[in-house]
Amino acid sequence: MRIGLDIDNVVSNFDKAILEEFLKEDKNKRNSGIVNDHAEHIVKGMFDWSKEEVHEFFCNNMERIAKTMEPREGAKYYMDKMLNHGHEIYLISNRVYPHYCNSFETTVNWLKKNDINYTKLVLTKTTDKSNACIENNIDIMFDDVVSNCIKMRDAGVNCYLVKTKYNHTPSKDLKFVMGWRDIYNEVCNLSFRKLPKYHVILDTDTNNEADDQFALSYLLKSKDRIILDAVTIAPYSHENDVEVSKGTDLSYQVCQNIFGFLKEDSNNRIFKGATDYFQNGYLKENDAIKKMVEIIIQNDTTYIVAIGAITNVAVLLKLHPELKEKMKIVWLGGHSIMHSDNREYNFKQDVEAVQYVFQSGVNMTVIPCNGVASNLVTSIYELEHYFDLTKPLNKYLCDRFYNDGKHGITERRVIWDISAIAYLINPYWFEIKTMNAPKIKNDLSYEFEKNNHKIDFAINLNANSIYQDLFKKLGNEKGL
Repeated sequence: MRIGLDIDNVVSNFDKAILEEFLKEDKNKRNSGIVNDHAEHIVKGMFDWSKEEVHEFFCNNMERIAKTMEPREGAKYYMDKMLNHGHEIYLISNRVYPHYCNSFETTVNWLKKNDINYTKLVLTKTTDKSNACIENNIDIMFDDVVSNCIKMRDAGVNCYLVKTKYNHTPSKDLKFVMGWRDIYNEVCNLSFRKLPKYHVILDTDTNNEADDQFALSYLLKSKDRIILDAVTIAPYSHENDVEVSKGTDLSYQVCQNIFGFLKEDSNNRIFKGATDYFQNGYLKENDAIKKMVEIIIQNDTTYIVAIGAITNVAVLLKLHPELKEKMKIVWLGGHSIMHSDNREYNFKQDVEAVQYVFQSGVNMTVIPCNGVASNLVTSIYELEHYFDLTKPLNKYLCDRFYNDGKHGITERRVIWDISAIAYLINPYWFEIKTMNAPKIKNDLSYEFEKNNHKIDFAINLNANSIYQDLFKKLGNEKGL
């Protein structure tokens, strides 16, 4: 998405700098100070300067002042976040002669000095920025001048007024924001409305813990965002309890149950995957791999959401490397990049599979467990508050949450796997850091290599937003 930003009073703290400079200069003129603190603006009646004096001051000093302005609070932080989300930022400003002699050079140097990243700088010759917005296909524009916003709005530009101390005059029903948090939220809201539906394969060890069952249910109730093309069964095992082959059968049956609760047709949608681990030499064209290949060939892009051992994905990439460019992997596994090791269940089950996928060059987003998904803690009491327990699916999920059969009775736990589903539903709930794909050291910690290809790591998530969406879809819907 293309975001347009005025510079002065949006990116830079223009009013603060101008007020300081006017106070200094006033002492040299008549030393009367501020004569009207409630004036429309600093240059319009706050001081007893004539229009000619104001004009002369700007002509002689504006370029100097522009070099020393501070960025507005939050500007760099939120601009970087938007760029990291893949948006483009166009700085559209009316910095012209006679206030500036070298406006482009002055502005570029100021942006560089303050480490402010952007896509393109556009300096307009008039205060009407409508043409610049239209020519550059701007999706949303933010400006602090009421008259500018009115012109852009009337020209069909999706424009917001950035509120300041001096523009609280009637705004002709303009949409407005109070600061950079609001700017970012409006960008996220518009971006979310423009997001396409994703073709998804869910790769899951469904019977392993309760969180997989929540994730599958959440996914099936998110048809507004996701097209579920298939569910593939990932391997899991517990020492002296469940072997991989048995775990695969149990997970297959659990998937059937979830589909049944939601009255979804499971025919030709659930497929058994690997019956051993990649690190043990498993490399077979099982039913899951065959279906993955079929789906990936049909779609422009297929998201494989892996919430168990990443074995099936590694096998797929090893057998069919030619399909790499048509898939995107979202994997819940390992721990935060700040963690000392990755002794986490999904990770340590098949370390060689993780390493192979990391080094394959595939487009990949990792949702770490401890430090990120671990924020998704809730309680049986919260679930029972939001879930109608007369509905079979809700009763089933709450029962499995309370006693998942492996960890015993637990009143509070993390529903880890919904994080990967939530990332596809709304990526703006996550803070992402793009890093070089790591190698895995003997102690299972990461070693990030400078020249390796890039993958994305989630470093934070908005647990409240995710649970609000989950409760809305699973707790309040009728007919579950």
